[in-house]
Amino acid sequence: MTESSSPPSSPDEFVDEHREELMEILLNGDRTLRALAIAILLEGGDEPDVDLVKRELELFEDLDEKVREELR
Repeated sequence: MTESSSPPSSPDEFVDEHREELMEILLNGDRTLRALAIAILLEGGDEPDVDLVKRELELFEDLDEKVREELR
């Protein structure tokens, strides 16, 4: 029988334990998974994580604006 690991007790711990996976999702996931990764990083990440999320949101906003312009 294998021991199951206990869940992280805080968002900070979760981010610390899963930062690589969250970054992979942020860069390559679908919209829903990216939104979840952003929420988790904003809640439990440190300053560099929050800065990365802000840059990703700015890129998404720019892309969304370009798509809207092309549809006009």
